[in-house]
Amino acid sequence: MRRTMTHSLMFFCMFPFSVHAEQTQMQWVRLSDSNHTYIFPVFASQPLERISPAVERIIFVQHGAKRNADDYFRTMDSIVQSDQRTLVIAPAFLTKTDESGKGYAGPRWTASSWITGLIPSVDGQGPGTFRVYQDIIQLLQMQHPHAFRQIIFAGHSGGGQFIQRFAVLNPIDEQLRAQGTDVRYLVANPSSYLYTSPVRPVLQKDGSFILAKPDLASVNCPDWNQYKYGLEQIPNSDVADSNEVGKRYLSRHVSYLLGELDTDPQHPLLDKHCAAELQGPYRLARGLGYRAFLQELAQQTQMVGPYSSGHKFIVIPRTGHDQKKMFSARCVAAILQDRPATENCSADDTPASQNGD
Repeated sequence: MRRTMTHSLMFFCMFPFSVHAEQTQMQWVRLSDSNHTYIFPVFASQPLERISPAVERIIFVQHGAKRNADDYFRTMDSIVQSDQRTLVIAPAFLTKTDESGKGYAGPRWTASSWITGLIPSVDGQGPGTFRVYQDIIQLLQMQHPHAFRQIIFAGHSGGGQFIQRFAVLNPIDEQLRAQGTDVRYLVANPSSYLYTSPVRPVLQKDGSFILAKPDLASVNCPDWNQYKYGLEQIPNSDVADSNEVGKRYLSRHVSYLLGELDTDPQHPLLDKHCAAELQGPYRLARGLGYRAFLQELAQQTQMVGPYSSGHKFIVIPRTGHDQKKMFSARCVAAILQDRPATENCSADDTPASQNGD
């Protein structure tokens, strides 16, 4: 049963992003869960307190380490060409340095904690960022008499890390699908992945992978399987059975978008923690290694069918670490625009950015 919630929409003239609020439809929305009521900033194509009754699709797009939610909103809104039936939302997770001294009293996280999804805000007055997503969905459901036809969660780079972990751990996917909602995740160019088993990919000379536990005698990385890289020591979570978590994840609908040119092992925003390095030298390799992991997991759990239909890896040609080119590639744009899938994943011919986030 949905809880009664008091909420209001507030607009504010100052924001830590590069354009004015009226140009990007920035909003301050009051959200609530069982423990917190808090103000939270989003960019959205409709007022979240007064969404159109015609809305049937919702697309969340998550910013990366630069926290440039306005850029991500503009990119996604231009691709989707949102109307009364499609709502685009770009949540903005602020840190202690954002909007400093400008009157914002809402929750903030650290530059790394918001990506994990499970760590409360630094002042303890706000929930983990996964919970923020759930609270936004709850706010929208309270206004909508029927289940939404589709919800897509998309993220690139740091946002891709967030969305991949959200896809593994969130408790609402099956609830939404039981209501008739098609739930999908688009994970683009993340620096690392959450593994549900204590193995990592080892590249072979023929280009294939084997899965094995790291040789910790030669690799000094004692926290290699701790969250956010593995399921050990997950903060504020009741995850108990890693096998069940893995099987549940395979039943969800996840597309992994990998830039063919995202191969720089020294990229300034690449996660270089030893636990991330154990997943591969750069983002493309880490994505292909994760594909090998999921293939083996599907065989072990006898879920080859759900894996083959629900988890797809798409390499975008001639594209590096660039959120605009990744999401606008023809096969990805077809998903976002609710058109029939296409095998043509070509991107446009503009130079690929290696520093975008």
